[in-house]
Amino acid sequence: MNTKKTQISILVLISILLFTGCTSSKSSNVPINDAPKYIIADAKVISYEDFDEIDSSAELIIKGKKTSEKEVITQKDEEGYPTDNRTISVIKIEEVLKDTNQYNLNNGDDIIVQENAALDNNVVYSTAGYQLMNKDEEYLLFLSPNLTQPKVFNIKGVYHGKIPIPSNEKSLLNEDIDNIEYKGDQDELLKLKNIFSEALEKYNK
Repeated sequence: MNTKKTQISILVLISILLFTGCTSSKSSNVPINDAPKYIIADAKVISYEDFDEIDSSAELIIKGKKTSEKEVITQKDEEGYPTDNRTISVIKIEEVLKDTNQYNLNNGDDIIVQENAALDNNVVYSTAGYQLMNKDEEYLLFLSPNLTQPKVFNIKGVYHGKIPIPSNEKSLLNEDIDNIEYKGDQDELLKLKNIFSEALEKYNK
């Protein structure tokens, strides 16, 4: 049996058991029975150990909201294993916080951001635990240009650079870490909590 596909099969089974019924804590108006299942595909990602590392490496940092999805890409092989899962989303810029490459972007502009997950028939196929952004909710995004798709930006570290901005009633500093919007392992979740808290302290003013 193909070792790679065996590993994926096990991972898919574990993911279904772990994430059935999961959804963002912000989507309180979505009935729990309608929440999509998350199937997590393992992948090597550029990992950031602290906030300073991702902050200094990001070419573009913005505050913005996802307004729509331009394209949802889900591809599978002949046996049904996912081979590509991406969502090409439209982000409305609320504030440009850093622009080292002089993209000449202004508040109110739309940009295209690739999300490394895709919804297909109430199942989200996710790379490395990335959770799709909720529409019309605020995020800090740490971005770099996509090298193969002009005018498309990638989120730094797949999930490190997508930071949900909590509402007045919620805070990443409390014990409720569901607001981080990440579907991966607990150790990474705790690391992200520290990174996200520092990012919000610096940029969410």
